[in-house]
Amino acid sequence: MNPKEILSTHAESAASGDWEWAYRCLTTGLARALHQCAVDEGPEALERATAAAPKDIGLKWNALLAAVTAFECSEHGVRIPEWTRSAENRLDKPWSAHGPVGGGGKLAWLPAAFLQHGALGDPRECDLRCARRDDWEPTR
Repeated sequence: MNPKEILSTHAESAASGDWEWAYRCLTTGLARALHQCAVDEGPEALERATAAAPKDIGLKWNALLAAVTAFECSEHGVRIPEWTRSAENRLDKPWSAHGPVGGGGKLAWLPAAFLQHGALGDPRECDLRCARRDDWEPTR
């Protein structure tokens, strides 16, 4: 996939499906595509691929897309795009695609980017870590 099309392709796919499909597009699909871009083509390609904001796909999904993007950029030492910091990509009240947001230890396992955006994935899924379960530690 052309690196410049990664965000738009996954945003369009998420917008065209039901919530479960949208969640998978933005966690598994997007996380893996961004990770692979950085591995195959280098951090500069990831920075170029994430520079422009994708189209609006709804506040909750925008927040999740921004969280995944910010997380992957951070993981690869790439500057986090400005568009991920805008109010349109952050939720005032935390939201989870998997039901009510619980407290306690579960949230400690979420990457900071997800907490900052208020879009909380299920921390038991390796999707959010792009299958890098072995070298991932809880946010402090």
